[in-house]
Amino acid sequence: MNDMKDWDWSKGEKHITHFSQWEKEFNWVEEPQASPDGEQIAAIVNVDEAEFSVCVNSRQWESVFEKLWYLRFSPDGRLTVLAADMGEWTVAVDDAAWENNYGYVWDTRFSRDGKHIAVAVQQDMEYGVAVDGELWENTFSNLFDYSLSPDGSRTSASIQTVNFSSGDIETFQKGAYSVAVDGKAWDRNFVNTWRVVFNESGDTVASDVRLNLYDYTIAVNGECWDKTFDCIWEPAIHPKNGAVIAPARKGGKWMMAKNGTPIWGAEYYQLWHQQFSPDGSRIAAIAAPEYGKW
Repeated sequence: MNDMKDWDWSKGEKHITHFSQWEKEFNWVEEPQASPDGEQIAAIVNVDEAEFSVCVNSRQWESVFEKLWYLRFSPDGRLTVLAADMGEWTVAVDDAAWENNYGYVWDTRFSRDGKHIAVAVQQDMEYGVAVDGELWENTFSNLFDYSLSPDGSRTSASIQTVNFSSGDIETFQKGAYSVAVDGKAWDRNFVNTWRVVFNESGDTVASDVRLNLYDYTIAVNGECWDKTFDCIWEPAIHPKNGAVIAPARKGGKWMMAKNGTPIWGAEYYQLWHQQFSPDGSRIAAIAAPEYGKW
């Protein structure tokens, strides 16, 4: 829960049935999860053969499902779980399942305030992203890592746009992958795309892209940096001016690149996990100046 002023900071004690007691009430109890405000503890429980439910502060949900997994609290305190019945999957939120079911769902994500919930979806052997139970209008033959904008209004993902067999090297090298934003693919294909990120306002998407077997760069809203590198890692977008940075490798060394141009005037053996400060005035990253030194 983001608004900590709503948390109960009063002194005193609150008691629920000891968690170990749950193991006596159910066939088995899976790993517990605690709510952001610390007021609730929950776990997936097995109540009978092929019957699973959720127990929250010693109270079992009314709903029972064939399978449950990936129990998570959202930032606003709601409890979510991926649920299966009759061979189809959906998301259950506070004991209420989404109306739409899918072939499979995974990787639950939340908007910053917790009001929107997203999952990756497989439906009829096509892939997309669903937010609050609504799947992209367009789906694709494959989907890799996806992103949810901070406010939860938009989604993006690395997707496969061209089908080819495992031995079809020619089609692969021509480019069969792209980025989809809200279910609409960029106009350009690449040899690979991955690590798709949004800016704060959700109107800019940046992604690592591979142009051919040897050249890598960053694409921003479908437009590539002018310069290419031997390798590149996850981009980060300035919270205010939209500048994009990413660790980039050239000539056996890693450097920090901003909008395609090296900055800092230093090179490293390894460089990753870069980020802007909240106001965008500074950049930090984990760096190894040389082998074995960090």
